[in-house]
Amino acid sequence: MKCTHCNEEIPDGSIFCEACGEKLVETLLPNYSCECPTGQSKPNEFGYCKVCGIYCLQPANTHVEISLNSNLAAVSDIGLCHESNQDSGDVAISKYGNIILVVADGVSSSINPEIASETAVKTVVEVLSDYDGNGDHVAVMKGAIQTA
Repeated sequence: MKCTHCNEEIPDGSIFCEACGEKLVETLLPNYSCECPTGQSKPNEFGYCKVCGIYCLQPANTHVEISLNSNLAAVSDIGLCHESNQDSGDVAISKYGNIILVVADGVSSSINPEIASETAVKTVVEVLSDYDGNGDHVAVMKGAIQTA
């Protein structure tokens, strides 16, 4: 299959061209919408409305900046191939003073890649926040990832 915009060879069934970012077909995700009147929905941390219980479609994340202090920050922007920034990240300092920087790449094949990557990041930061810096660093990181 070839991209209709740049003529680059792409895998069959592609939604976006990896070379130029051209959207090739409409995204086949479920059409989520909240049943509350405009401006009255109250999404919880997972995106479900506290009033009606329906998933609230969130505006697309295109640019995210996280700044812990003037020396520790993270920035993520939308790429060429997706409608939203599916990646997530966080910077933190553990209770032992260790710097924590976690980045998770969104998995496009999941229905809500933004939520999946954000959940993974929050879980890994939480686990690493309790790590005192002693012992097997690799084992601690693997454990944090498995927990996520």
